[in-house]
Amino acid sequence: MRKNVSGQAISANLLSKTDGSAVTTGTTTVYVTGDAGTQVSGGGTVTHKGNGEWSYAPTQAETNYTHIAFTFVNANAVGQTLNVYTVGQDFTGATLASTVTTNNDKTGYSLTAPYDAAKTAAQAGDEMALTESALLDVRNKFLIANDSLNAPAVTANSVELSSGYAADDSLVGCHLFHFTDVGVFIQARTITAWDNSTLVATVDRAWDVTPADTDRVLIFAGPLDSTKTGYALTSAYDPAKTAAQAGDAMTLANDAVSAAVLAADAIAEIKAAVEETLSSTSRAELAAVPSANASLSDKLTWIATVLRNKRVVTATEETLYADDGTTPIATSDVTAASGTLTRGEYTDVP
Repeated sequence: MRKNVSGQAISANLLSKTDGSAVTTGTTTVYVTGDAGTQVSGGGTVTHKGNGEWSYAPTQAETNYTHIAFTFVNANAVGQTLNVYTVGQDFTGATLASTVTTNNDKTGYSLTAPYDAAKTAAQAGDEMALTESALLDVRNKFLIANDSLNAPAVTANSVELSSGYAADDSLVGCHLFHFTDVGVFIQARTITAWDNSTLVATVDRAWDVTPADTDRVLIFAGPLDSTKTGYALTSAYDPAKTAAQAGDAMTLANDAVSAAVLAADAIAEIKAAVEETLSSTSRAELAAVPSANASLSDKLTWIATVLRNKRVVTATEETLYADDGTTPIATSDVTAASGTLTRGEYTDVP
């Protein structure tokens, strides 16, 4: 029953004093006792509803107590006293929506003390008990394994871990991240099978680099699609990327790759690639003298032009011609004095 609200009702079933049958006639009076005070005759309305049920509609004032005792009395019936504890809130949805308010502009929150609306954001930050151990606890809810490999048995797509972690197949679908013993990331896979008796985890595809002794493996909860071959570190992930396209889009930090982590034949492969590029790349003949800070390719082309093409030298000038042998490209002054021949810098033909 709601406190201090009119229009409510309470019922009691009255039974005969003589045979226990339902009392349906006579005069029934209801007495009201509020908060253990003096019992008074009720001022509300009593109505027989049928089959011995007598309903009493109290006045609003009679509901304005925390505890109310309603006593039903009929000369032919055994008396009944009903105890009621009132509530102050209207629990209908519409009323709740109109009475519940929110305040979203508070800037001070303390996790270690009761809420203080006067707190500033900076003060709240000072009192916030967010510790390193709490952050590690969050991480560890997802980190299942942190394993240092010990001479593991390895196949093309499986690896033996050092410790057991869970029942068979319970690691299926989890992330497996493979690192060197000094923390350099190597590859990622999804676990497709786990045998806790042999400590062997099978992954979704063959290793790019075979896990080795002292390497480290981290296993996190949740699936990982490790079949994607296109990753652009400077833009949104595009699953349509091929491995070659991913290489074009990838931006590495300065000194991200050191000589120590290159494969043994990496230098030879780089040298071969440079030689292949130089041997297969053609360059058009220059039509003018390159500047002192011109590109390396222009300088190499100019050297080839000077060594290969026709040059005509007179007592005062040298002329360099194009491949056709008739079109002058550049000239330089020539002087001779006391047995010394001097040729000046090439300049463009006017």
